[in-house]
Amino acid sequence: MPIYYLDNIFNWEIGSLYKPNIINNNSELWKSILPIINFLEKTHNGKHGRIILPKLFANCEIPNHVDGGDYLDVVRRNHIPIITNSNVFFCFDEEKINMKEGEIWEINNMKNHSVINNSDFDRIHLIIDVIPKQYITL
Repeated sequence: MPIYYLDNIFNWEIGSLYKPNIINNNSELWKSILPIINFLEKTHNGKHGRIILPKLFANCEIPNHVDGGDYLDVVRRNHIPIITNSNVFFCFDEEKINMKEGEIWEINNMKNHSVINNSDFDRIHLIIDVIPKQYITL
């Protein structure tokens, strides 16, 4: 079950007004991740969209899928492993990646992807989406 901090409506359309929805107003969490958000906004020349802390339970998986819709078509999705281990794999087609804690990975969510947690421990990632400025109205 994901812990939402900031969300962006998935029925957002290209060129729509940029107005993220705050779901959980935890100012301490926001202060701790703001430097990362600022870095990613600058890197991708955009504004943050959805920010979540999803938990993938021990010995569970997210089945193979492709994301879609205007929001997910243009967003730059960044995964930052917070709690993970060597038995958790992000899979793209035939490639398996073991993301390490503290690394930042941009994933192409328009490719087939899945996640496998082959461990007895839950996995938590910080996911920060950045919407490139060319697609939004401020």
